[in-house]
Amino acid sequence: SLSSITIKDVYFEDNITTATGGVGGAIHINDTDSSATIEVTISGCTFDGNQTTSTSSYAHGGAIALNSGCTLTIENSVFFDNIAKRAGGAIAMYAGDTGTMTVNNSTFYNNVGQNYSSYSHGDAQIVISEDDATAYINNCILYDSDITNSSHDDVSSRSSATVTIRNSIVERDQTYNSGTISETSVSTTNPNWTDAANDDFTLLDDSPAVDSGSSTYAPSDDLNDLARPQGQADDMGAYERRNTWDGSSSTAWATAANWSEDIVPVSGRSPIIANVANDPDI
Repeated sequence: SLSSITIKDVYFEDNITTATGGVGGAIHINDTDSSATIEVTISGCTFDGNQTTSTSSYAHGGAIALNSGCTLTIENSVFFDNIAKRAGGAIAMYAGDTGTMTVNNSTFYNNVGQNYSSYSHGDAQIVISEDDATAYINNCILYDSDITNSSHDDVSSRSSATVTIRNSIVERDQTYNSGTISETSVSTTNPNWTDAANDDFTLLDDSPAVDSGSSTYAPSDDLNDLARPQGQADDMGAYERRNTWDGSSSTAWATAANWSEDIVPVSGRSPIIANVANDPDI
């Protein structure tokens, strides 16, 4: 049997689970052997418009459903416009046997849990449930969970689940039935994406997500294989804002004021040299 699976640089688009009891519109991870733990890593992936549509008692996890003893790590991934008929517009984690999920530097937008049959607090983009379920959300952005309904949550911890959120933007979160959420350096501020309506989740220069991540959790590069950090610190979300030469002060390469992120690039970085009046002296 498999002990680990890695899924890297895959675009999951418009996958639909229609079966009765079907969960996970794009991916369903289920370890049926409670004495073993399979480790799954999802890196650099995009989940766009996946759905669960059954009106049965399940239909959780518009993009991903996770249960029964699995360890899942997600990094540098983007989730948008996914729909779960019941709970967890992007991700639903139901760990009947001990399960752990870690999400680092990922971006979530307009992933809708439709709460079919009045499923309590299931409308969030990420739903964690059951007393053996533990989730860590680090350097992530979860905002506008449902662009047509501002009352929907971004993270929901249910039924004694344990959730820890660090260095992230989370517009709304909710606990239910003894679920817990602990937060460190978490903001509810608009992340100022470039153009979310047209699926551009890169960061504008005034985004509060810029330089607000933690190097403890950040991968070495971003979704576009751009080295982290570009600026003073790692950014939140799947995209690192690229350091760009603007020559605003002089032609001196080694002057921080000549760079958009106010820091001189070091070896291994991937800055942009823009066509401006002051070309850099290298």
